[in-house]
Amino acid sequence: MKSLRKQIILSLLLILTLACTKEITDDLFDYFEVSATHDENAFLESPQPTAFVISEISNKEETYSLYYTITEGEGYYINNGVNITPNDTITISNTEFSLGFIGKKIGVNNAQVTIRDRNGRTKTIARRYIVTDPGFSFEVIPNSTTPYDKETTPININIKGEENQTYTTQYKFNADNTGAGTITLNNKAVAENTNIPTTQNSFNLDFTATTAGTVVIQFTVTSPSGVAIQKIITFTVQKLDDFIFKATRNNTNEVLVNAQEIINFNIEELKENQTFTMTYSSSNTGVLTYLDKEYAPGASIPISKGSSIGSYKGTVAGIHELSFTVSNTEEDPVELTQNLEISFKDVIGIPPTIALNGDANITLEVNEPYIERNATATDKDGQTLEVTIDSTVDTASIGTYTVTYTAVDAVGNIVSVTRTVNVGDTTNPVLALNGSKNTSVNINGTYTETITATDNDGGDLTDSIEITGGPIDTSILTTYTLNYSVTDESGNTATETRTVTIVDNVAPTVVLNGNSLISINMNTPYTDQGATATDSNGNSLPVTDNSATIVDSTTPGDYTITYTAVNSANVTGTATRTVTVVDNIPPTITIAPGTNTVEIFVGDSYNILSGISATDNTDGNITGNITTSGSVNNSIVGTYTITYNVSDNAGNTATPATRTITVKAIPDNTPPVITLNPGNVAIGTNVILFYKENFVDPGATATDNIDGAVTVIPTNNVNTNIPGTYTVTYTATDSSGNVSTATR
Repeated sequence: MKSLRKQIILSLLLILTLACTKEITDDLFDYFEVSATHDENAFLESPQPTAFVISEISNKEETYSLYYTITEGEGYYINNGVNITPNDTITISNTEFSLGFIGKKIGVNNAQVTIRDRNGRTKTIARRYIVTDPGFSFEVIPNSTTPYDKETTPININIKGEENQTYTTQYKFNADNTGAGTITLNNKAVAENTNIPTTQNSFNLDFTATTAGTVVIQFTVTSPSGVAIQKIITFTVQKLDDFIFKATRNNTNEVLVNAQEIINFNIEELKENQTFTMTYSSSNTGVLTYLDKEYAPGASIPISKGSSIGSYKGTVAGIHELSFTVSNTEEDPVELTQNLEISFKDVIGIPPTIALNGDANITLEVNEPYIERNATATDKDGQTLEVTIDSTVDTASIGTYTVTYTAVDAVGNIVSVTRTVNVGDTTNPVLALNGSKNTSVNINGTYTETITATDNDGGDLTDSIEITGGPIDTSILTTYTLNYSVTDESGNTATETRTVTIVDNVAPTVVLNGNSLISINMNTPYTDQGATATDSNGNSLPVTDNSATIVDSTTPGDYTITYTAVNSANVTGTATRTVTVVDNIPPTITIAPGTNTVEIFVGDSYNILSGISATDNTDGNITGNITTSGSVNNSIVGTYTITYNVSDNAGNTATPATRTITVKAIPDNTPPVITLNPGNVAIGTNVILFYKENFVDPGATATDNIDGAVTVIPTNNVNTNIPGTYTVTYTATDSSGNVSTATR
């Protein structure tokens, strides 16, 4: 029985030991490595890409964060166009990623980048950048970095460099942009990676936001010598029609497990009378408190507009990636999301951490002073520990040296890291060209060689320079490539090249045959007199001109003929002649057929320009320019003469035209009206007489529409001695000859 109990106890102890061993092994030996590559040579204030790779030796899918410090020089990193402040922590979403280093100070710039896994373990890698001046600079200044959707924002590009030089500007959008937009120049679309030739003067591009979100744009300006520098700007495109939402922390420090981390919320209302709700998610285990009430991930949270405060408590160690989404209660709701990252740590059982300041591998030249960059160490509680240094570096002797840094925490955990220092002469001499790498000499001129060489210790190696590709013969139009080489005592070699082109850079002389100003009449054929040309050595050159196609003798105007000659170096000389085609043809006045002579009656209206037109060979219809002399009085009978004149734009005057207008009296066709005087009986106008009674004619009167009263002439054959009936006829005639009669 005792033996069985003993076996059970031993089995339990074995199981417990294996479990503890696994926990300790996982805690101590789950780790990762970090490597980075980049070109040390960087330009001032231009992003230098640095590629990082995290090797997960434990083969676990880890979550990582990153922060960095600048140990020498001045600068900062950017991630997808966003500035990273030294010592601020950001989340790393991939094991392979790239940061851009922007150096703010010429010379050596050193940075320490620290990667932390979800258990708080860290790896630190040092990076070195040698920042130089590119010889020019440029600024990218947007009017605003927070435009609204569909808003156009001017971006000023200001290039400062050598005078009379042409630079090219390109842009490209970051592939990870959450927003979108377009770039235009002078209202014309400009595609990504399109070269825009520019000078050092400033010019404007326009950014038009088309989709809300973050838009990162990288601008690259390249000098004539091929040096390219970049600037990055970030736009936060906001939705215009509803609201703006932000969620922020007061800092980016790590937080202890189960501690409350303050989160600031702000909703700026762009449209009145909205209400809002919020949900959140977390990549780890925790709970959000808002207005003294706890909410689990996914719960609907009423949130106030304006500023408000909540807090988040992480219940397990590691990175907590939080995503807050706010929506309004409109018929077509809008959702805006803000992301935050909080690192919660549990320091129990974690050994100290040492981070080197500067690179883990340093190369120095012989006799170059070694500057100790030290290291920093912290225990599991984040308290700074003392670091002891063991170093035997001797920069007077070529060799490889190791510097060891050691730290011990309060419970006796010991951690050490090493730095390797390589001392040697690896610096090439410096070949300095005086003047341009591409130079030219005029034919038969003098070429003078100007180049010097110095070693890294300041020694003059100019006399040791080897030159191939010469000598230069300036009497021949050709191109020489000179190759320079110099080697110091350690075998380090520097090379340089220069291109020397022998040119005839004097423009040919072009001389006109005849005058430079010539006038011809319109429709007169033009015959050009030509020109002659010679180069700087007096050799005749062919001359081309555009006289055959440029002069149009059928159209008045000034025509410029250009005469061109090109020498053997493709240098162009020109001269010009101006040919003026003169319009000497007068316009023509036309009177419509049958209207040269016109008759009208008194009182009739008449347009003296009716039936009159004028045309010109050049100006076309110029009827509206016709002038008249003379006038017509339509109230007075008579004959009137109108004279017509007109001139074209060239001052040519037409032959005058005339028209005769006769004003006639109105014709009278109405006869007078005769009225018989009453007779002697009551039977109207008739008269009754007795036999042999004396006849007295009662008479008659007449009136005319024009003449008024007119004379009435009676005619009768009355004979009272003979009984019978007789007729008396009365006749009236007006001045127009109209006759009327009446009888009694």
